[in-house]
Amino acid sequence: MSMATTRLAGCDAGHYCVNGTGNNLLGIVPTDWRRQAWEDVTAAITSENTHFWKHLALADLIGGIDPGAGVPDWGKTHLGSSLGGGFHVRSSMAFLPIYGTLNGITMVLRNDITGGWRCDDPGRDNCAVSSHTAERIDKKMDDGVALSGTVQAISSGWTNGCGRGDLGINSASGYGANNLKSCDIMFKVDN
Repeated sequence: MSMATTRLAGCDAGHYCVNGTGNNLLGIVPTDWRRQAWEDVTAAITSENTHFWKHLALADLIGGIDPGAGVPDWGKTHLGSSLGGGFHVRSSMAFLPIYGTLNGITMVLRNDITGGWRCDDPGRDNCAVSSHTAERIDKKMDDGVALSGTVQAISSGWTNGCGRGDLGINSASGYGANNLKSCDIMFKVDN
């Protein structure tokens, strides 16, 4: 929201709340618009990605956010998840379909509040959900295939069971049987 400080009561410097850019790109600048949904998300208190949640809370459209919070934290500046971690939101533009096909506004379920993609080492248990959980969510909400549709998941080199179905331990759907929290899951919100 490019005029949040004039339209939303409580959106002011005292509440660490600022205007969005108004460029129709959430959290990225036009010169850097080709960002995959799974890439790092800026979660600094001054970032547009963080203010997305604050603006919604101040407009009384969502709960579970403290619009006056000054430090990024799940359940304060970003929606938390009962699965652990929480949600970041960003604009994305898939330019290499082998990494997914999400374009537009995407919510990313991630374990790291800083927005960093931590699924970067095969065998690590530091992402949002297990491949089994990611597959169950995908089947309930979408097509059950890791890199297509409106719900997608990815892990490092796809070796942890989320992503391309023709590599490593993955099945044809792109999901494996790994129970480690080795997958970040992404949800398309809007174009």
